[in-house]
Amino acid sequence: MKSRTVLVMFFVLCTAVFSLFSAPLTAQAAPGDLWARWFVEVAFENNKPNAKMTVEIGHETRSGQPVIDTSKTYPLNCQEHGSLHIVDNVAEFDGNSFLSCEMPNFQELVYKLTEGKLVIDESCTCKLADGLANVDFDSPSQNPLFYTPSLQFSAPTNSFGNAVQYELNVGGAVAISEEFSNTGKMQFGGGAFIKNGNGYAPEFQVDGLSLASSPPYIAGLVKVPTNEKEFIVGHNPDTGEFLYGKLDYLYLDPGCVGHGGI
Repeated sequence: MKSRTVLVMFFVLCTAVFSLFSAPLTAQAAPGDLWARWFVEVAFENNKPNAKMTVEIGHETRSGQPVIDTSKTYPLNCQEHGSLHIVDNVAEFDGNSFLSCEMPNFQELVYKLTEGKLVIDESCTCKLADGLANVDFDSPSQNPLFYTPSLQFSAPTNSFGNAVQYELNVGGAVAISEEFSNTGKMQFGGGAFIKNGNGYAPEFQVDGLSLASSPPYIAGLVKVPTNEKEFIVGHNPDTGEFLYGKLDYLYLDPGCVGHGGI
């Protein structure tokens, strides 16, 4: 269900590594009911920030399997702050630089794409959220990768900078991975909230290796807004933290499959 128009060969491998994050989303809807979802990708093709938001509209079969009927990708306007150096399609974040990107109104896009047939709520229950990134970590930092008020994906390093963890915050629910070694090279990994009953089983991986999660299970379901307007790469305005390191790809999916009804 995820777009792979950026770094195609890179994600042929990564799709296999993160196949557990790509399981079909089972939504609570009657057969034939419409659903909609969005996800964001950020890369640095031609040494320029390239952010895009993909909206998918679909329906469910009688067996409950999601079927995509419409998929449309929207290029996003991003503003550079500070000195963001981009060389060979890799952006270097020096602890003072970040990107802020505008997002179109998801509810309005869904309404237009379905010609008014689907009017989604302002929030929906998260079903499978995940954040992925290819990063070379530098100085010790909280290393915020992706930030919105309701969705945050970061990779804190310890005080020596030689160990890293992934942290995923979805709607205020937080899970963090066990530490893994900072190799000083690009490392591909991330985390996911996988809906399991009335809660979530967080999963983390780096370079194909599974990482334990703390906590191992999050009780209770969280709501994700469907009307986010902006996201930030490399900075968390709530904590004042910045990303130190090199980044060439970032993916964020809130795991929200929105249906109609107010």
